[in-house]
Amino acid sequence: MKIPFDIKFRPQIESGEYKVQTKNGEHVEILKWEMRSINNLYPILALVSDKKIDEALRYSDKGYCGRADYSLFLVTPEPEMTTFEKRFLEIVVEIVEEKDNECPHPLEYAAELLELARKELEPEVLERLDAAYKNQDEVVYENGKRDGKAEALKDLPRWRKIEGARGNNYSQETKFSINGRYLEMNDTLNNIYEISFEELEKLSRL
Repeated sequence: MKIPFDIKFRPQIESGEYKVQTKNGEHVEILKWEMRSINNLYPILALVSDKKIDEALRYSDKGYCGRADYSLFLVTPEPEMTTFEKRFLEIVVEIVEEKDNECPHPLEYAAELLELARKELEPEVLERLDAAYKNQDEVVYENGKRDGKAEALKDLPRWRKIEGARGNNYSQETKFSINGRYLEMNDTLNNIYEISFEELEKLSRL
């Protein structure tokens, strides 16, 4: 990846991680980082090698030497950028290089960058929407199962405990008896429950 030069990347440059080039791709070797001068505006001394000659030039800490074609850039081993990132960086470089000349206002690039961002985000948004729809279907299905179960169980007959009533059950088995229109159950704890024959008839209709 190609990025504008900055002296803050000196450690990466000296270690060989970042390569230095001119705008036109010519090889650059930094000879000295702290050249002494009256105003210290151009502390970097670099050797620029093109196809014909080698030329020593002085640069600012941002890689400017007064000749646009010889401005410095760094080549970094960064991972492949997206289309949006590449275009964004190109625009930044264009603005930096044209700082002394007429250059479009950054906002004039807004529509182009917005369209690139929209294209890159669209697959991710669609994927999230698809996951949301699937999750919604699962929720509806699960709710439907619960609602269906509740609907099926609501009409089933249920035993009703007769509060305060005690039976006469002294065995370990539950006993049943008929009391008029009710079936009574005397459990092993001597509690008595009842259920009407009318409710039991519902079973034949389910």
